[in-house]
Amino acid sequence: MRVSLNWLRDYVDISLPVRDLAHRLTMNGLNVEEIFERDPFKGVIIGKVLEVTKHPNADKLSLTRVDIGSDILNIVCGAPNVQAGQLVAVAAIGTMMPGGFEIKKAKIRGEESNGMICSKSELGFEKDKSPGIWELDTNQSYQLGQAFTEFMKLGETVFEIDVTSNRPDCLNMLGIAREIAVIENKPLKTPKTNLKDNGAPIASLASVTVEDAEGCPRYAARVVQGVTIGPSPQWLIEKLEAVGLRSINNIVDITNFVMLECGQPLHAFDYDELKGRRIIVKKSKAGEKFQTLDGKFHELNDEAVMICDAERAIAIGGIMGGKNSEISDKTKNVLLESAHFNSKRIRRSSKFLGITSDASGRFGRGIDPEGTLRALDRATDLIMQFAGGSIACGIIDVVAQPRAPRTVKLRATAINKLLGVTIPESDAVSILEKLECRVNKTSGGEFDVTPPSFRLDLNIEEDLIEEIARIYGYDQIPNATGAYVNYEAEESKPERLSRELRATMREIGFSEAVTNSMVHPKPQLALSPQAEGQLMKIMNPISEDMSVMRTSMLPSLFDIIKGNLFRKNFDLQLYEIGKIYLHNVGNPLPVEQTIICGCATGMRDPIHWSHQSEPFDFFDLKSVILRICQKFMLDSIEFNPYNFIEVYAPNSLEISAGKHRLGHLGKIQKSILRHFDIDKDVWAFELDYAVLSELARFKKAVKPISRFPSIQRDLAMIVNKSISAGSLMDVIRANAGANLESLDVFDVYTGDQIASDKKSLAFSLLFQSPERTLTEEEIDAALITVISKVEKEFGAQLR
Repeated sequence: MRVSLNWLRDYVDISLPVRDLAHRLTMNGLNVEEIFERDPFKGVIIGKVLEVTKHPNADKLSLTRVDIGSDILNIVCGAPNVQAGQLVAVAAIGTMMPGGFEIKKAKIRGEESNGMICSKSELGFEKDKSPGIWELDTNQSYQLGQAFTEFMKLGETVFEIDVTSNRPDCLNMLGIAREIAVIENKPLKTPKTNLKDNGAPIASLASVTVEDAEGCPRYAARVVQGVTIGPSPQWLIEKLEAVGLRSINNIVDITNFVMLECGQPLHAFDYDELKGRRIIVKKSKAGEKFQTLDGKFHELNDEAVMICDAERAIAIGGIMGGKNSEISDKTKNVLLESAHFNSKRIRRSSKFLGITSDASGRFGRGIDPEGTLRALDRATDLIMQFAGGSIACGIIDVVAQPRAPRTVKLRATAINKLLGVTIPESDAVSILEKLECRVNKTSGGEFDVTPPSFRLDLNIEEDLIEEIARIYGYDQIPNATGAYVNYEAEESKPERLSRELRATMREIGFSEAVTNSMVHPKPQLALSPQAEGQLMKIMNPISEDMSVMRTSMLPSLFDIIKGNLFRKNFDLQLYEIGKIYLHNVGNPLPVEQTIICGCATGMRDPIHWSHQSEPFDFFDLKSVILRICQKFMLDSIEFNPYNFIEVYAPNSLEISAGKHRLGHLGKIQKSILRHFDIDKDVWAFELDYAVLSELARFKKAVKPISRFPSIQRDLAMIVNKSISAGSLMDVIRANAGANLESLDVFDVYTGDQIASDKKSLAFSLLFQSPERTLTEEEIDAALITVISKVEKEFGAQLR
């Protein structure tokens, strides 16, 4: 939130230097993120008229030469009072004037003009057109070329303050001024109103009915007749511009000004556009459409608070007004609304509709329920001053849900115990009273504290103690020496698995990704169109991008790959450990499954002069899985065909560990990748974390290295192409005997020398005994048994 120090000075005398004040506010919980100087007359500088001559082609124009320090400008001037020797305000080329027009280099009646000598009205200091240029005081200290703002001492300091969600009372100037008043120990100057409501009785002009008391506990209104719509006074425009709002017209500007001053959003309706001269506050109907002030149509849910007249909706309460009742240049009569809306309803409706406004931001956090009438009277008084008209006699104030004041018990012993420092009772009471709390002592060391209506965050004893600490000064509370207990806890199996799995993936070369479990539904449905209607939807999502729970982590990793490819980072190896949420038939809650998902694209390792890099392929991906299985000592790993053709290309594999299905791996279908604008090959795997956790082993068994020699034999077999190497290896291991130390595939051949439906697999078998030297006869016998079994089970032929 932007806060103007000049504006704050209307409510409190500020004596602290700017940076000291910013520090004190930050220490009090209002973090000043930025301090900047605002120049409302940027480009306007001080100049001196050196020479004035008559324009050769126009009787009422003059040619002037103006010294601005760094240059002498030729300027055509139409003011009758321009004279040599005058000190003037010069708008240089490129200056944006308060009226909204830019100063440009021009030729006026054939003579070049390089700027403008300004009058008071052109700078916004006079409402009516000035008769001549503004002759500045030469007795005042000046420099030619000096900024006009500096010369006139009009510079403005603006704070950018981060107001935390629990302090909605500080989303306005009076709220910040109240904090400064406590810091500086000075009184708060609240604005006074001087209403003269001597018009027609308001009961004869309008009525208010609140049907949705839960959504609108209080609704107040005034009517002002005979207003004149026009520009706002310059002081009001400057205050709004200082905090980032543009001026619209006097009525709208006043409602914005009062909202920024006291935190109560207001809305002005064109009274003559209200059908039946009635206001009815009711709940919206699902599917109802409404056009807001910005011209957009919105489809409502059944939770918005709607402000209606006798025939139609005219505003979404607490969020935005309607196009059909907005203030226009033709408006003559105004109904001014000041209401208190249910903050939860406003937050949910604002998110559902995708509308964020200054009003919804304040109502959504909560406003002062007792500030409704003060703000209404303040705005009405200003409208009377700057738009004219007459104020209808009386006020409409419908309190649909009365509010009882809160009283919080406070114990002096609790203050000292919680803060760890002794604060005298009198000091604690003084701090609370400065914060406008009413404090009544009930018994020894106990108090009944009634927080002010604007402090919605003070509800329990700890809240009050926090306020005392905040104003007393956190830096005044000494650090406590803590007690440190050194203890050791055995690492659980899931913790160790998580740690070692991440370490293994780093060693392999994969980078960990962390993505959101709440996602957009379209990417999820791209992987599994049949899942439509089965996705777990988020109630009241922040946006559609976070509206469902993911059923796969692949889309999130694809998005990361897409972003990296766009930035020319083509070689990626990513993984994520997280949850997916699957449809649970007959149960409103999903099945939560933790998985390990990995994706790789590009080259397997960086390009280097010492070797030729190869693209990441199927066997690289398979080796990643084998590395994980070896790390956690999983037995009986098998790879079998996997046909999830919607996502994975043919020849993908399902991974099993004995009877347990561990996951799958393969190449992603091109059609899926096109949906994510990826034109590179992507390889992926998904593993069930729960299965891996169940099967993982960490205690490694070791055996001594045999001192007896090993014997290696090679075996080449011709089999059908459909037979996997893994199935042959299982049979070989089962029949080669206890002395088979290792078994590897070292060659796969298909070609002219064997039939087209066949392949040759060559295995290397290493035999070794820990107890003795093996004989050739023992090895030959083992191989005969192996060959016999392979021939019988697979129809294999020895090559």
